[in-house]
Amino acid sequence: MKRSRVVNVGGAPVMYAVMCAALCAALAAALFVVRPFAEAAPAASTAAMSALESASLPDATFVEPEAPVPDARFTRAVMGPTTMPGSGVMLDLCRGPVAIDLGDTYPLLIAEHDYCGGSAWISQLSEGDGVQLGGEGVDAGRYVVTEVGYGERRVARFSDMPSATMVLQTCISETKIIMVGLEPVSEARAA
Repeated sequence: MKRSRVVNVGGAPVMYAVMCAALCAALAAALFVVRPFAEAAPAASTAAMSALESASLPDATFVEPEAPVPDARFTRAVMGPTTMPGSGVMLDLCRGPVAIDLGDTYPLLIAEHDYCGGSAWISQLSEGDGVQLGGEGVDAGRYVVTEVGYGERRVARFSDMPSATMVLQTCISETKIIMVGLEPVSEARAA
């Protein structure tokens, strides 16, 4: 895929080709206007030429185009919100992922038992994948995977979770869990 170069001129993004075309058009117009005056009034044309020669564009900085919003690889409705003490009962109902509020210190944990479907989707995610979440306990929207981590089942701590707004978690074997960090698409782009 060919990418167009974008430059930032005076605080506004401008396509590089458009900026070059505008500069060429301005130069051609100046020469067209200056040439007839050069024959009639040499002093005026000298001043106009000097102004044209000393003219400059503001500094330009290159700006990378934004990455496209990833398609949602999986779409899930969260069953409902809970806290850690009540999470076991809600997870055991096998009615979908559960939003577990771990307090202000940790990210929101979205967990689902592997045998209830969690391993069918959470373990399939890779960095950069999109996930569409909705339901109770989450801000509905598109999220992007920013980190994938692993831990030991029944041994992993909250501090082992990826640093993210939200973390998906499920077991992937009798001894291992997967933890997937998610950020809302707009925040992931800003990072």
